[in-house]
Amino acid sequence: MKYQKEWRTFLTENSKMLGFSISDIVDRINSYQNNTWIFFDTETMGFNPQMDQITEIGAMALDPTTGEVIGDFDEFIKLNPPSLARLHDPESEERRQWDKEQKKSWKPLDKPSDVLAMTRYGGKDREYHDEQEILSKFEEFIEQFPNPLLVAKNARFDMHFVNARKSERLKRYPVLDTDPFIKHHAIPLLIEFANGDFDPFSRRVQLRAQSILKTLEYRPGKYSSSLGKMAPAFGIDVGDWHNALADVKMTIEMFNSLQKLFTYPLGRNVDTRRGHEKAVAQDKKAGRL
Repeated sequence: MKYQKEWRTFLTENSKMLGFSISDIVDRINSYQNNTWIFFDTETMGFNPQMDQITEIGAMALDPTTGEVIGDFDEFIKLNPPSLARLHDPESEERRQWDKEQKKSWKPLDKPSDVLAMTRYGGKDREYHDEQEILSKFEEFIEQFPNPLLVAKNARFDMHFVNARKSERLKRYPVLDTDPFIKHHAIPLLIEFANGDFDPFSRRVQLRAQSILKTLEYRPGKYSSSLGKMAPAFGIDVGDWHNALADVKMTIEMFNSLQKLFTYPLGRNVDTRRGHEKAVAQDKKAGRL
């Protein structure tokens, strides 16, 4: 709970956008035109920062007025002794703890190396450095740009890990989490388009929305907001998914697509309040808000 209270204060934009209309969302995006947008992503050994280390951090700095990339960061982290014990010693406490955690997972892995294989960790053409060194360098990267805004797909996860693993917490930067941005606003808007509930009506827009939702749907009426689903739904290549810098590039492309999506209904009669309220209620029930 201690870590949750500390890193949660960073996610100010998450709560600020609850109840926003689509025009409010566009205004919020435009309000950051004087910031440097730092899109970033982490790869980790698992979901618990108390036992799972970070293995890679990728980031790209953008000038929002031009869309120009003005800096990038991509660093790999060497495995620490607990991670190595988990990988190579089946009788170690670290491995037993990992096995215990997997039993509670909805999609358990067979062995710890599966995580590293998924993120393509271990390439010989890379340099690997100490975790604290890379976390400090990451903050130095952020600090070189004026008025930074951190942007991440599921910033809840990434900010949690960075602040739990870093010996000294990051400074307090504004943070934009694109996950609730997608779930609470983009998907409800797509549903309205797919249902034809907008004026003036466009059959082309309706068919496009139906196609996107078909790709996102994993159960009847349930839609995924994961990058691995959202990106291909919008025609974005996911060949290097789960590589930090590749995920950052995908998130930037995804965000550009969402900006176009949110611009379309301005001046048109589109009501997303019901879908927004339903999505927010689901997140609150699941303890994500």
